Amino acid sequence: TWIIPSLVLFWLSVVLTLISGLVYLLPANIWSSTAKSTSA
Repeated sequence: TWIIPSLVLFWLSVVLTLISGLVYLLPANIWSSTAKSTSA
């Protein structure tokens, strides 16, 4: 009965890590793309 809650917590932590990574990386990618377009 402890296996399923641990898996849920594990996947929640993985999803939160991926979301935080996307939130951190997406603005950098957008900024670099806009900088390249403005410089070009």
